[in-house]
Order: sequence, then C-alpha cells, then structure tokens
Amino acid sequence: MNILEEKGINKEKLEEMLSRHISKDIVIADYKVKLFKEGVKHNIYKIPITYMHRKNDSANNILFIAKISKEIKEYYYGEDHENNRTIYEIMHGSAVAEFIEQNEYIVKFIGINQQRDLFLMEYAGENSLEKKLKETYDKGQIRNLDNVSLIWQVINALVNTHYDLNRLKIGGIPPLQQQHTNKLHNYIKSILEAKGKTITESLSDQIKEDFKPIDYHLTRGTLDYKPVELSIIHSDLHPAHIFIDPLKIIDFKVTAGPPQFDLVDLLEHPLTYRVFENPRNEINNILSTYLHKMKILQLKTLIGEDAKKVMKNGEIEELPRDFLDIYYLSAFYRGIRIAAKSFHLEQKYPKLYEKLVEENPLYRGYRDWYLSHLKDLFNIMVNEYSLNKKLGKENMNKFKHLYNILADNIEEINSGINTTLIQV
Repeated sequence: MNILEEKGINKEKLEEMLSRHISKDIVIADYKVKLFKEGVKHNIYKIPITYMHRKNDSANNILFIAKISKEIKEYYYGEDHENNRTIYEIMHGSAVAEFIEQNEYIVKFIGINQQRDLFLMEYAGENSLEKKLKETYDKGQIRNLDNVSLIWQVINALVNTHYDLNRLKIGGIPPLQQQHTNKLHNYIKSILEAKGKTITESLSDQIKEDFKPIDYHLTRGTLDYKPVELSIIHSDLHPAHIFIDPLKIIDFKVTAGPPQFDLVDLLEHPLTYRVFENPRNEINNILSTYLHKMKILQLKTLIGEDAKKVMKNGEIEELPRDFLDIYYLSAFYRGIRIAAKSFHLEQKYPKLYEKLVEENPLYRGYRDWYLSHLKDLFNIMVNEYSLNKKLGKENMNKFKHLYNILADNIEEINSGINTTLIQV
C-alpha cells in the first residue's frame, strides 16, 4: 500500500480527480508515488501517471505533486495569522475554484482527501527562482538582465493575481487582530534562546510594548487615517515558492494582510537584493510600477467617487509615502521572522536543517543577511520624514528602543556582513 492509499486515495479515487481535471473519459493505466522533498510540516511526493482516454488507446503521461501533512489538523496554521487556511481549502465550493482554473500563475488544485491532510496539485517544475538566482550568484553573474527580467515577470504576475483575488467574494478569511506583536516576541525569543540567552519577563513585556504601535499599522495596512488597506496575499512569497519556465507560484495561502508582505518576501531576499546595482532605487521603482498597474486595473471597474479614491489631484500617484512606509515596517518585521524560523529549524529539526544547507550552501548565510539587513532598514526608517511624522515622536522612540534591544543582543545586526553570502 502506497502513501496515497493510506490517505484514502486509491486508483479509482485518483482516476476520478484526474477526470475532473483533464477529461471525463480518463482511465489510469499506471501510477507511482515517489518521495520528492521532506519538510517540517509536509512531505512532498511526485506522482507520475500514465493514462488513456476510453475512446483512444494511446498512452499519455502527466506528473502531479502530493503535499501531505505530517500532522492532521483541522486547519493549516499560517505563518502570521491563526487559523488561516490554504487557498485549496477555502476554494472548496467557492469562487476561488474558478479563479484558480483561469489564473495562469497559481498551480492548479486537483483534489483533497477526506482527512484534509493530502492535497494533490499541478507539478510546477524543477527550476525555482531561488535556484536560478543561486546558479548565477555562484558564477559571480547574479547582476544580469535575465534575472532582472524574471523579477519583473513575477511582479506583473503578482499585480494580476492580487487584483483578481481581491475582486472575489471569499468568506472565512481570518481577520487580523494585532497578532504580529505576539509573533514578533516569539521570533525574538527563538533567536535569543538559540544564542543561549534568556529573555526575561520584563524584556518580553518591553518588546511587546515597543512593537504595539507598529503592529497597529501593519494590522490596518496603512499609517494614514483611512480605511484598512489589506489584500488577500500569498504570505510566504520567497523565491523558492516561485517557479520559472513557465512562471508558477506554489503554496499560495489565503491570508488577509498588507500586499507589502508579498513584495517584501520577494524583493528583500538576499539573492533578489543582489540582482540590483542600486537596490533601494530599483526596488522603489518596482513598487511604484506595481501600484501604478494595480490602480490602472482598479480604474477599469470603478466610477465616480470610488475612482477618485485611487487618484491624487486627478492623476495616479506614483509611489505614495504611506505605501512605502508600510513596506519598510513589513521588511523589518519579516526579516526577524525569517531569521527566527531558520534558528528554530536548526534547533528543533537539525537533520532537516543540515539537509537544506546541503542542498543550498547559501541557506545558512540567509539569516545572518536578514539580521544584518535590519540595520539598513532601521537607518532608512529613522530618517524617513513621513514615517516619523505619522508614527509620532513617542511611538518612533519605542521603535528605536526595540531596535536597540535587538542590536544589543544579536551581534549579526552590527556585523556588516550583508554584502556577502558565505558558503559554509
């Protein structure tokens, strides 16, 4: 008995799923199940299938992926929000199903088992954006036009995907209720404990108190006194979740959050960052283009007062300061998150961590880069007039105090190593 059969999907059930995806007259001649990748929460299996049409004896081959949870849970728990469900769970009986079928970028969903711990989906290929960037980095050629073009392709896909998803009426998306503060505290705690340091109760309280003003604005997605600026986002859009030839996005979760989270995960990555000769200017240009294209799409469906809301003085505003300020705050928060998850993985799952380092020797250096990068982000934010004005002196002082706590306890922040990734 293979793992699919153990999870309640026999040949007949697999044939039924495949028939819905391809054609109603499918007969499976043969299929195999091979472990492809081991993860912390899920294992990934390749499912090569040979099938025929009932009216045609010629054999066809297709490859799918089975994502199987290691623990059965009622819901997947998201990276930042409690009880957030994958797009594949929410799509069951919703408008998302039709969207997934029509969207050319998100991998297609094939089926789910009764226990809801196995998802069968389209195979995205072998070449992730991270793999492509790493290969050019190893050759000392990461700063090239092909890589820049790939990143712009992802941005264009993200514009269309964000826009289309947020036009759908999807129920059951978890609300954001200032959960980032507790998450950030736990991330910092993980980092300090991995370094053999104790986080006292008073320090815990101080971290939470210092971050609350930032959390409030991240939860709303805006620093301005205006309606909440949240979207349905991927919530983990790093280059390893983006595949090329053709462009496909995997592991799309359904999370309500600032769209800057997705942009940060892609652009403030140690490999993506190195593609640009002048990262800050070029990233700002990308953000401006993302917003401009998004607003053009919005204007196609808006009229009257609604249309005026996306305009400023009758024109599309290129890069509103509010959007950029939330981007920087998101980058600071997400950098701590990513570093903490790396430390947690090394501490709790050392064999899996070493396997990841073996597959990608740069992986160990990622977290050092993210931590060192916090200093660059902090220096930008404390000198950003609009951010200081909107946060106010008291809240900005709290943010500075939080940064000083981190810098005093995490040596990588002041190491200046973010210009180099060392293979260990």
